[in-house]
Amino acid sequence: MKKLFVTMLLVMAFATISFAQVGNGYDNAIGVRVGLHNTYEVSYQRYVFPSGRIEGTVGVQKYNTKNDFNVHATYQWMVQIPTGGQGTLQWYPGVGAQVGNWNEGHWNGLNSKKGFSCGAVAQVGIEYTFGRLPLVVSADYRPVFYFMQDSKATWYNVALAVRFCF
Repeated sequence: MKKLFVTMLLVMAFATISFAQVGNGYDNAIGVRVGLHNTYEVSYQRYVFPSGRIEGTVGVQKYNTKNDFNVHATYQWMVQIPTGGQGTLQWYPGVGAQVGNWNEGHWNGLNSKKGFSCGAVAQVGIEYTFGRLPLVVSADYRPVFYFMQDSKATWYNVALAVRFCF
């Protein structure tokens, strides 16, 4: 009986995710996210509920003598802002996780440090989806609170993104 219940629950969850449709007319988006301090990421978004989506990014960052490679996954709650036009304006808060590695060193290799990073992500942003053009532009702020890498936080992660939606 317990196996049947779990199986039915999983089937209903996958059906909900598969048929999620939102008011802005797209289910997926893929593009680039470019931020402060030479942050470059590839971004993929997928609506899993009518007012919620997941976003995954893979990217690099070069800041002074520090190089990072990171993978982020966030869940975002989408809130529609009425515009009266053909496009869709939304803002979103989100939470998620980050893993990656970093390398901080100088050109001569002296005093170099390397490490693994893992942390919690908070995110808030605004986006505009064009009415007849399958394009989304957004701006967001995403601080990361690290559990590893000296248990610190990065506060400067502001970025602009352009994504193709389908």
